[in-house]
Amino acid sequence: MLTEIRMKNAALIREADMRLSEGFCAVTGETGAGKSVFVTSLALLRGEKAPPKTVREGESECTVSGLFSDPDPELLAELAEAGLADGGDDCVLLSRTVTSDGKSKCRINASGVPLGTLKSVGSRLIQLSSQHQSFALADKKNHLALIDASGAEELAGIKEAYTAAYQSYRRAQTALDETREMIKSATEKKDYLKTVIKQIGEAKLKSGEEDRLWEKYRALENAGKLAEAAAFLRQAVDGAGGKKGAYDRIALAAARLEAPGEAVPAFKDAAERLGRIAEELREIADEVEEACPGDGENAAALMQKISDRVELIRSLKRKYGGDEDGIIAFGEKCREEYEAALDGKRRLGALEAERAEKLASCEKAGEKLAAHRKKLADTLCGRVRETLDFLDMEKARFFVEFTPCEPSPDGIERAEFFISANPGQPPMPIGEVASGGELSRVMLALKAVLSDDPALSTLIFDEIDTGISGKTSRKLGLLLKKMSERVQIIAVTHSAQIASLAGEHFVLKKSTDGKETVSRAENLDGSARVEEIARILGGIEITDAVRENARELLSEQSPGI
Repeated sequence: MLTEIRMKNAALIREADMRLSEGFCAVTGETGAGKSVFVTSLALLRGEKAPPKTVREGESECTVSGLFSDPDPELLAELAEAGLADGGDDCVLLSRTVTSDGKSKCRINASGVPLGTLKSVGSRLIQLSSQHQSFALADKKNHLALIDASGAEELAGIKEAYTAAYQSYRRAQTALDETREMIKSATEKKDYLKTVIKQIGEAKLKSGEEDRLWEKYRALENAGKLAEAAAFLRQAVDGAGGKKGAYDRIALAAARLEAPGEAVPAFKDAAERLGRIAEELREIADEVEEACPGDGENAAALMQKISDRVELIRSLKRKYGGDEDGIIAFGEKCREEYEAALDGKRRLGALEAERAEKLASCEKAGEKLAAHRKKLADTLCGRVRETLDFLDMEKARFFVEFTPCEPSPDGIERAEFFISANPGQPPMPIGEVASGGELSRVMLALKAVLSDDPALSTLIFDEIDTGISGKTSRKLGLLLKKMSERVQIIAVTHSAQIASLAGEHFVLKKSTDGKETVSRAENLDGSARVEEIARILGGIEITDAVRENARELLSEQSPGI
C-alpha cells in the first residue's frame, strides 16, 4: 500500500506530505486546487510521461516520492536480485525528479535507475483508473487483456504453452516465406545469375591482379633498353671479340696471387676474395638476363596480352563494382544464391509440411487457451453484471463476443465486450453505446472483480464518478469501500456521497497572497471534514441543514454489497 507521498514544486503544490492509511481514502478539493497535480504525481511514479507545466513556475525541477509498505513478495525478491532492495523493512521507495526542460531522474530505494525500470516497478505498485482509462475500455483492443487479468494465475501455464507453439509456428512460416522469396527472386534473375557466374568464373581473377599486370606492363615498355643494358653487362663480365672480360681478368689476377700466397698470408687472402668477386659478377649478369623481359618483338606481344587482360578486369569492375576481391565475392554470392534456389525447390515441400505441422500445434494450443478464456469470460461477465445491478444498471446485459482470427501473439481469437444498458436495446459494442457514466460503472465493476488479485497494491480512481450522481454515486462509494477491504483505494472525487464513505479524507486547498498561488494538502477529521462534505454538497452558502446532511452521510454505516 502507498504509505506516504511527497510532492515538491509540482505545479501549484510547493510542498506537500500526505501520510496515508490502508483502506479507503478520498481526495477532494475545489476545481483548480491541485487534485490533477496529485494524480499526475502518482502517474510520474508509474513512469508515465510528464505533462507540460509539471514543474512549478519559477522553479528548475519538481520531485515526487512515494513510500510503499508490504509490497508483493515476488516484487521484493526481484528488486533484491537487481540490487535495488532497501536493506531494511519490507518497503519500496520510488522517487522521480523532473526538470523544467522535461528530463527525468529516477530512483528506487535511493538507487538511480532508468525510467523504464521505474515504470516496470511503479506500474505494479500503483493501478491508476481515470476518465481516460474508462474511455480506453471502449477500445476492443484492450478487452482480451482484461479477460486474461481475471484469471492470470490460472491462465499463465496455458498462455506460455501457446506462446511457445506460436513462436515455433512463426519460425517455420518465416523460413518458408524466405525460401519462397529466394526461389522467386532467383527464378526472376536466373539468366542474370548464370551470366555473372560464367563471366566471373571464366575470368579466374586473382587478388590485386591489375596492379601486378601494370607493373609488368611498365617493365615491358622499357624492354629494349633493359635488353641492351643486360647485353652490355654480359660483355663487361665475360668479354667479347676475343677480348677478355672482368671475370677472366679478375680470375687471372687471383691465380697470380695464389702462388706466392703461401709465403705472404695477405696475398692468399686477397686471392680468395678476388675469386669470390669474379663468381659474384657472373651471378649478377645471370640474374639481370633472367629479369630482362625479352627482346622487343616478344615484349610487344606480351604488352598486348596484358592490355587485353586489364581491359577484361576493368570491364568486370564497371559491371560489378569494387576490386578483384569484391568481384570474386560477388560471383560466389551469385553462385550460392543460384544453388540455394535450386536446393530451396527441393526443400520447399519439407518446409511446407513443417509449417503445417507447427500451425496445427499452434491452433491446438490456441483452442485450449480459447476454451479457458471463455470460462473466464463467463465468470467475469457474471460478476460484472452483479456489480452493475448494484450500481443501478439492473437491466444491463453484459457479455463477451469472441471472433476467430489468424494465430497472433495473443491467441486465435479476438474479444469484444457487448452491452445492452436498457430493456429493448439490442446489445452493441460497448464503445458504440455506452455513455460516460455507463463506461465509468463498467470500468469500476471490472476493477472490483480484478481487485481480488493479491499482487495489487494500490488502486487510484480519478473522478470515477463522472456522469454519475445521487444514489448511484453512493452505491459506487459503497463498492469502493468494499474493495478497500482487499486493496488500498484512493479516490479523487467531486462526490460527497463517495468521499463521506472513506476512512481517510484529504482536501487540497488553494490560497494566494496576490503574488503567487499555492495549494496544500490537509488531512481532515471532525468538523473540518463535515465542512468539506457540506461544501461538496453545494449551495451558495453552507447552511446548518447542509451541514446536517453532511453529518448524516458521514455517519451512515455501509450496507453489505
